[in-house]
Amino acid sequence: SLDVLGRKKILLAMPLVASFFRTWLGLRPSLTAYVPGRLLMGLLLPAYISAVEATFGDLFGRGTDRYQWWSSRLEVFNNIIGTCTIYLAGRAKDARTGLVASGIVYGIMALSTQLFVAETLSDKMRSAPKRIWVDPFRAASFFNQSTELRWLAVLAVLERMPLYAGANVNAAFRRKKFGWGVKETSRMMLADQVIGIVQPTITSTLHKKLGLQSAMALAKCTQFCSEANTMLTPVADTMYLNSAAAVLCHGNSALNRLMDRAAEEVGAGRGELAG
Repeated sequence: SLDVLGRKKILLAMPLVASFFRTWLGLRPSLTAYVPGRLLMGLLLPAYISAVEATFGDLFGRGTDRYQWWSSRLEVFNNIIGTCTIYLAGRAKDARTGLVASGIVYGIMALSTQLFVAETLSDKMRSAPKRIWVDPFRAASFFNQSTELRWLAVLAVLERMPLYAGANVNAAFRRKKFGWGVKETSRMMLADQVIGIVQPTITSTLHKKLGLQSAMALAKCTQFCSEANTMLTPVADTMYLNSAAAVLCHGNSALNRLMDRAAEEVGAGRGELAG
């Protein structure tokens, strides 16, 4: 859809949907507002993240150092906003007030996107509409275009498997082992956001100094140590060390850059890669 519809429509859809359902849920709480909102956001959020990455790739070159520098600046800004949001949410009178406030913020975000964000997908790079159900194995055929893409696909699957359940499992484990409640969880979230402000700068430096492959290996080793700390430590406060260690765990940014470069070598569009 990124290479067919363009970037802007997807960038606009997510905040519009979030604004509508959060405001509705805050004003009139019900499952009628909650369930479809959760389902739509679950579908739109991955597409939104891919659209942001595609837009930066169009502007600054896919997988380049310039792309990494600008995307890291955006990540720093997002983490600052996230830190302020968590703090303000904690001071809100009730959850309904927080939901309405976040709905207004998403509405402003949608308006800003409409007014100030331009479409970056050129006409020559736009793909013709395709019926995605014709070939259910299109992803496999896409990654089969080169040996590098095949190995990167394996790495992507291995990296994402623990991410889907990791956060929820760790939170449940901390509650069971140490009796953590809302207060401790909020502190951990705030620590994660604060660390996230400096993490993009460190990530960019590691990519340049170590190279993408070595930086990715360092991130995985650090993540292993963090998980071992969660599982084995007898002291609850050492959980906060995991937040500090996150400065070396730059998620899948190195893998994404390697994937972008490999996809560009075979002439694939950013939307085709995201699909």
